[in-house]
Order: sequence, then C-alpha cells, then structure tokens
Amino acid sequence: MLRGAAAKGLLIRSGQAGGARYELSDELILRAGASSLEATTRKRQLLLDDINQRGSLSTAEGAELLDEDPTLARHLLNDLVRSGLARAEGRTRGRRYYPA
Repeated sequence: MLRGAAAKGLLIRSGQAGGARYELSDELILRAGASSLEATTRKRQLLLDDINQRGSLSTAEGAELLDEDPTLARHLLNDLVRSGLARAEGRTRGRRYYPA
C-alpha cells in the first residue's frame, strides 16, 4: 500500500527495506489547502530561527518548540534540509540539524 502511494506521488520514500520511511509529498501538502500551507510555513520558519539561534536542534527539541508530534517536526526539519536551509548530521535519534 505504501509503495503504491509512493508510486502515485503521494508519499516520498527514504531508506531501504525495513529501514524505509515515508513522508507526505510536497504536492499532497499543497493540496491540503492554503491555510494549512501557511501554518506549515510558519512552523518551518520557527524551526529555522531556532536552529540559527541555538546552533543546532534535535527532532525532540523541535517537537517541543512546536508543541507537535515528533513525526511532524522531523518532516519539517527534513524539508528544511531538502530546501538547503539547514543540514543534518547523524542518524535516527542522534540526528541534529544545523544552519546551512
């Protein structure tokens, strides 16, 4: 089911086999509506500002800052990395995000 959603462009797969992770595609997020996009943009900016202020940020710290689920925080942080606004070092729980 996940592979089918990825093939349709609804999800983006990263990793392989048992370590694969799926995230919502940017297109699906855009389809959610403008108000949702504006809220997402504000949350991304909050995370980016905090990364620049602190020097680095973990997913857990990002989730606490946003008062959101760590899955959402991880998605937004990885979005910043894909956009070239931040860089990531480490894997899984040890992953931290730094200014680009």
